[in-house]
Amino acid sequence: MIHVRSRSTFGYLFNLNHKRIACHESYTERCAKLRMKRFIYILILSVCVACSPPTKSDNKGASEEILQIATNDSLICHTTLISTHPFESDSMIYNQMQSMENVELHKEVFINRHVENTFDTVLKYSFNNSHVSFYQTESELWVIRMDLNSTGIKTKFGFGVGDKFCSISNCQSINSNTRQFVLSETEGLTSISFELENGIVTNIKYSGYND
Repeated sequence: MIHVRSRSTFGYLFNLNHKRIACHESYTERCAKLRMKRFIYILILSVCVACSPPTKSDNKGASEEILQIATNDSLICHTTLISTHPFESDSMIYNQMQSMENVELHKEVFINRHVENTFDTVLKYSFNNSHVSFYQTESELWVIRMDLNSTGIKTKFGFGVGDKFCSISNCQSINSNTRQFVLSETEGLTSISFELENGIVTNIKYSGYND
């Protein structure tokens, strides 16, 4: 009887220990699931907050920024194709580019779309954070693009970068608040713009016709 009772006691203890282990594993699994659910909830909440529409204060800041941009005075005058051209003589500017020091030249060759077996060349001269590009055919050469940020080149209007801006053609005169003055050809083929600061020219950009 003693031997049988001992086996029964051992079996009881074994089953009890096994149940404790099973309970512990079940508890650990539930805790892991709860932690995962909590992480998912936090992640969803973070996404919702990030995607929520801006508050009234955010909208106010955006509108103030837009109004600030709109207050920069810009005058645009529509004129003829010839009036927008920056120079009286493109060949003189071309010669000036060739005689300047520390000038980089980049060439691109294109097939002429109007004359068979003929090639045209775009010559881009870069200097002092500025550049002037020419379109060259077998018989002609003219300025097609320009971005001037340095002194040394005068336009046909009598001024360049660093000079005081003067009235052009019959366009409205500028005032101290004018930040940009643009001459645009009526059909939009060419344009020349002057960036101004207190009436002084700080940048000149020209976009011309190259066909």
